[in-house]
Amino acid sequence: MNIVLLLLYRAWIVVVRKLRAMANARARSGFPFTEFLYLGTTMVGSVMLMRYFANIMDPTAQARKQVTKKAKDLEKRLGHRLGNVTQHELMAVDLVVDPADIDTDLNDIGGLDDILERLVTQMQGPLTHPEIYNGGLLAHPKGILLYGPPGTGKTMIAKALAKQCQAFFLVVQPSAVQSKWYGETNKAITGIFKLARRLSQGESACVIFIGGYFTATAKFQLAPLGVSSESYEVDALLGKRKDHEHEVSIGMKTEFMSLWDGMDTDLTSKVVIMGATNRPQELDAAVLRRFTLSIAVELPDTAAREDIIMTHLRQHCEQHVLGADAVDVDLMQNEAMPDLESKRPAQWLAEQTNGYSGADLHELATEAARNSVLSMTSALATLRQQGQRRQQQAAPTQAREQRPLSIADFQAALRVYTPTQQKAESFQRPNVDPLAAMASMWANLSSNDLANGQGLPNGSHDDNSESNNANHGGN
Repeated sequence: MNIVLLLLYRAWIVVVRKLRAMANARARSGFPFTEFLYLGTTMVGSVMLMRYFANIMDPTAQARKQVTKKAKDLEKRLGHRLGNVTQHELMAVDLVVDPADIDTDLNDIGGLDDILERLVTQMQGPLTHPEIYNGGLLAHPKGILLYGPPGTGKTMIAKALAKQCQAFFLVVQPSAVQSKWYGETNKAITGIFKLARRLSQGESACVIFIGGYFTATAKFQLAPLGVSSESYEVDALLGKRKDHEHEVSIGMKTEFMSLWDGMDTDLTSKVVIMGATNRPQELDAAVLRRFTLSIAVELPDTAAREDIIMTHLRQHCEQHVLGADAVDVDLMQNEAMPDLESKRPAQWLAEQTNGYSGADLHELATEAARNSVLSMTSALATLRQQGQRRQQQAAPTQAREQRPLSIADFQAALRVYTPTQQKAESFQRPNVDPLAAMASMWANLSSNDLANGQGLPNGSHDDNSESNNANHGGN
């Protein structure tokens, strides 16, 4: 900022001096064309220099360049120009994920077939064939709420549905819309809805998602906008309105719901708002009314857990360099084993993981996969410690090659892994009312204990007795 001020002062001095010189020259020999040209060149150069330094000092300049580049990529993907987008629409472009870049599809989700079938029926048809579902009672739901315990796959469902419907995925986070400047929050929300309508033109559709977060493998970056990578839910943005709540927060929720209602009047709009939360009771009643479809995503039952485990095993084989050899044949075929009480391996694991969520089962499978390479890494570490680096290439095959994932690895993982729900319960401190505890303590003291002074602290009974005797003696 100081550099800019100095440059402005320098430019002003130059202008004053040249104007004075021009006045003197005009008085002597008429109109000084060369002096006027020199003055114009100096002024233009000063302005360009100031803009250059202003861009260097601007902390959002790099972010704006990335957003502009992404806007051009979106235009290529859509096949038409976005038009005259506002600044807030342009900043929302960085929150958009192309369906081709989403790394999750319906085949990656196990144990939720009924929920997926219902959602695909109500979303894919109206969004991909609007000429058939042309409004009225056949219109697609404007709002879908997924609620349930943490780790049950709510965010994965939203991502997979957007990919299935070939819809752009627009992630809304509180930190992306909230601003310290008055009125900017409402403008940011308006920009998000306007951009979603632009993206849903033609054959495209758009899903506005509130809740959850993408992993590092997702092909978009929220860091340039200062968006947090921590998880969040829809109640963080659209929670209950309270009397003591700040007017900016209330105005944000009102603006969001007003624009949401505007989608109902636009029968050609192919925009769906999806939310995910594990605390639906914290949502505002007006927001719940606008979520026309609410689906509970509960913890998986035994059959669903077995399906999830087999899904993780199939994905492990597809993504591992060993291919089908990455998982033991008996475990992958999932046939009854005598060592497991004549049960199928996945069935036995499902029975041992009661109360596990989908995310817990993924972490359990990850822990088991680490156990499968533990013997290899331990053997290589032993070779290094013995100084036999030259003999590493000639090490035994069992020490250099990874063995397949087996049921024994899962059994070892079960002994060390703690599911999320159990960890949450262990971290909770008992809610004890101090007044109730004190009342219970005094109630347990008998009248004889009080009379003998046994319920009082040490020394209190003797002091009181001596004081009483002294008082009686004085009387």
